[in-house]
Amino acid sequence: MIIDSINEHFGDDASFEDAAVVPGLFVAFCVNLDLISDTLRESSGRDFLRLKYREITGPEFLIRSCGGELLENHLTSEGCKFAKQYYVDYVSRLKETVETPDAKWETYDRIAPWLTGCYFEGRTKKPNAFSKSRWWKFWN
Repeated sequence: MIIDSINEHFGDDASFEDAAVVPGLFVAFCVNLDLISDTLRESSGRDFLRLKYREITGPEFLIRSCGGELLENHLTSEGCKFAKQYYVDYVSRLKETVETPDAKWETYDRIAPWLTGCYFEGRTKKPNAFSKSRWWKFWN
């Protein structure tokens, strides 16, 4: 199933690269948080590492390694769950945060903190006894 595609972002004056910005920044976030599938990681080869080291951008990775589409099978099950819950809000937030989103890492750096907050807010952890303790008062 398609999460997003560059076809959805072509406008009257949008270039191929411009259309890849929205899904590309999201896929970059997923790569950085290891939310992409082993299959995509293996098939993308060096581009996976190049993205991690910021030698290429998320939109470039989306075009080169994903064929311009972000699919559910590109993500881990946790990544799919995250995308289903937050992708629509991410698109809105990106457009609110950046007037004209571009493929630069500065744009990614502006939206990534919000995505990170959503990701960790959405994760559920079962509390354990240690997390309830006041660890800084270990002497009591």
